[in-house]
Amino acid sequence: MLTLAEDEFQLVHRTEVIELKAPSVADKEKWVVMLDTAINNYFSVEQQKQRAKIKKFSEIAGHLEILVVQGSNLASRDANGLSDPFCILELLDEQRETNCIEKTLNPVWEQRLSFAVVEKPIKTKLRIRVFDRDQYSSDDEIGDCDVDLAFLKDLPDKEERELTLKLENVESGQLVIKVCYRVADF
Repeated sequence: MLTLAEDEFQLVHRTEVIELKAPSVADKEKWVVMLDTAINNYFSVEQQKQRAKIKKFSEIAGHLEILVVQGSNLASRDANGLSDPFCILELLDEQRETNCIEKTLNPVWEQRLSFAVVEKPIKTKLRIRVFDRDQYSSDDEIGDCDVDLAFLKDLPDKEERELTLKLENVESGQLVIKVCYRVADF
């Protein structure tokens, strides 16, 4: 066993041991109190975060599922007359992203994205933004649209509704998506 001087102490974290030497025994005592307080504060904050996650999870009413089917007649943003399109879907403070489909103006994604929601009907809009992926510069926006989700209140659980959406803020382009609400089954 290692013998430490009165002004020395060790911090042990998993397999790592850190030896510290304070300028004096009084300073050592201050350091120990400050470290103990910091550790307790850390664990208190972590417990609060865990409780918040559990609370959020328990408040989930269901899942909004969006199948991003395809785009058509999208605007060209690359010199070759094509684009490398992908979509970003935003609902409240969360976002999901589709894969990028290279060199096309008519991408087929067939990609399902899901958002946990706390209430139905969902009283907000789903925002969809379409971009052209660029490797060496920032991505170019192709267009966007907002989807009013109020129709979900009349849509039975697990039933899909197909929507064709005209892109805005762009010369051409549309998206086809399928929207479905699934009640949480815990």
